[in-house]
Amino acid sequence: MNAYLSKELDELKLECAAPNWDGYSACALSDDSMNHAMAIAECIPDDLVAPSVSVDSNGRVYFTWGNVRSKFLTATFVPDVVGKVECTIGQNGRVESQGVSLDAEDLFRKAKAVL
Repeated sequence: MNAYLSKELDELKLECAAPNWDGYSACALSDDSMNHAMAIAECIPDDLVAPSVSVDSNGRVYFTWGNVRSKFLTATFVPDVVGKVECTIGQNGRVESQGVSLDAEDLFRKAKAVL
């Protein structure tokens, strides 16, 4: 796994472990979501830039490639959907498709396309 990505995921585990980690009643980090994100992170090809990493208020880890002002792809690791990620794809600040479920291979192909 990319060293930057590994460090970011480890920091999230510590920072978001408890409920209300954001001061706005966020759920604690989902272990299932983190495990899924880590499994996908292990498979990211060397020729693909590491994504930015964060946790949403539901405790789900998500990766973002690109920039919301241009093209972007956000992949959220939903605990109930193991093996696939829920994606949002857009450009110029607008969402073009949301809730798209992709496997790792398709995720990486689409991530390369937004960069």
